[in-house]
This record gives sequence, C-alpha cells and structure tokens, in this order.
Amino acid sequence: MLTNPTAPMIRPARTVRTLIISYENRQNRNRLYMPRYVFSISEESQFVMGEYLNRRSDLVPAAVVQVSEDSMQKDVH
Repeated sequence: MLTNPTAPMIRPARTVRTLIISYENRQNRNRLYMPRYVFSISEESQFVMGEYLNRRSDLVPAAVVQVSEDSMQKDVH
C-alpha cells in the first residue's frame, strides 16, 4: 500500500540497528564496555503521495464575475 497509495501517507524512517559487542579499553585495562545497540537513521520519514496528484486536473477555473455595490446591497436587504 505504501508503494502506490491512493491518499497521502507517511512512510516511516529506515533505521539500522548495530550491535557493538563487549570490549575493554586498551589504554585503561580496568574498564570494560558491555554490549549495546547503536541506532542510525539511514532514510528520514517522508510523505508518500498517490499518483492522483501527478495527473492534470480536468477542472476549469471558475469565471470571475464583477459585482457592483448596488447589487450587493440588494442581496443584503
């Protein structure tokens, strides 16, 4: 549905999860780092628009009609 939607939707961000295994610091041998995950965003989230936005509209702009002050006052009363 996200590849060809009919209405605007949001595609979630793509993330990469990297596991860093435990290791000790070479300069300070009494320090041990435990395993952890680092998350990176490789692609930001974005709106996905359907093909209906790429088509030319078949609608014709409305005609502009000039209205005089006299006709506006007649409509009010």
